Amino acid sequence: MRKLFAFPKFGAGIRWPKSLVHCLALWGLALSFSGIALAATFATFDSKGSGETSPESINAAGAITGYFVDKDGAPRGFLRSPRGDITQIDPPGSVSTNPDCINDAGAITGDYSDGTRSHGFLRSPSGPFTTFDPKGSVETSPESINAAGVITGNFEDKDGTSHGFMRSAGGDITLFDAPGAGTGAHQGTIPVSINTSGAITGYYTDGARSHGFLRSPGGDITSFDAPSAGTGWSQGQGQFLGTFPRSINAAGAITGEYQDEGGTNHGFLRSAGGDITTIDPTGSAQIFPRSINAAGVITGGYKDKGNTTHGFLRSPNGDITTIDASGSVATSPESINEAGAITGYFMDKDFIFHGFLLSP
Repeated sequence: MRKLFAFPKFGAGIRWPKSLVHCLALWGLALSFSGIALAATFATFDSKGSGETSPESINAAGAITGYFVDKDGAPRGFLRSPRGDITQIDPPGSVSTNPDCINDAGAITGDYSDGTRSHGFLRSPSGPFTTFDPKGSVETSPESINAAGVITGNFEDKDGTSHGFMRSAGGDITLFDAPGAGTGAHQGTIPVSINTSGAITGYYTDGARSHGFLRSPGGDITSFDAPSAGTGWSQGQGQFLGTFPRSINAAGAITGEYQDEGGTNHGFLRSAGGDITTIDPTGSAQIFPRSINAAGVITGGYKDKGNTTHGFLRSPNGDITTIDASGSVATSPESINEAGAITGYFMDKDFIFHGFLLSP
């Protein structure tokens, strides 16, 4: 999977491997959420024979998709049912598969490589695959699918510029670029999330910095920048500094991160009305919000000043709870559903990645 502006795992400068799944253990866990103690179960899971597991998305029913790394080092897709049953999913002709999102109907989108380039795919709830590429694409990366089956993501053209696309449930593809998006390599438009009404958020780079954007269901695009967002190229992060939305909920609230002029990551929440609030857990050195649900609960990861990565849960009133998997040296939540169930992955002391499901 090739993404021009990949968000680094655990805040490092690389995209870590990810992974398939069977249940290993259960622990009881108590979380403090809005001042109320909630009982929760914390389940970890790994593919048989896999050393790396990376859940990416959870739907309302609790079905999870993501990828695992097989014995040959190739990423392969998986679907974990709400009961915990695991199915490997790979489009025909795939040598590596990277599912990114599952909707409430159980449809999954992502990208796969045929050994030459990446293509988009849609897996229906019953299992058949449809593959697709926007016109002019040399690399296709779907990112998000909503309840209606509308998919958004980006593709790279022959010049190395990224463009946004929206694929309807019927298969029609609409291309779009944020006004002011650059046309050079490492520039362009990167949609990352679509909500139930069809509003899309993401970011674009103009050759100087990255900006957030919101595309309305009607196609109007609004640009925004988090306060104190930096400008210029970050050699350490391999991307332009700026504002990077990651998720939009049904109400139109957006979460993500921005880098300041020094390259430090801060979280943000943009309300449906456009107000932006910075999110920085106490003791954090870098923060990576990943997902926001309809209630406004946000999850993601942060690095403390000792360089250890923890998960976090932020309630709508701003309270932040740290999440650490048992035996973890780094915990990274990736997705939260409407019931508040969270999936993600953690790294153990032997640097092996495992999937987890935190169920309230």
